[in-house]
Amino acid sequence: MDLACGMYRDGKITAVTAAHLAGVSIVRFQEELRDRSIPRAYDTGDLQEDLAFLRSGTGA
Repeated sequence: MDLACGMYRDGKITAVTAAHLAGVSIVRFQEELRDRSIPRAYDTGDLQEDLAFLRSGTGA
């Protein structure tokens, strides 16, 4: 979780990728970002990845 949060905070990976790396759902990862006071950056790349994730029907 520490690695995923750090990489997300540094803009190296998206939230969905970070959630996968941490082995948690995107919702749980977003909660972790909130708990760590890490701002949630969201751009069109994040939107596309989130939509693909939702369409796949998979989750951690």
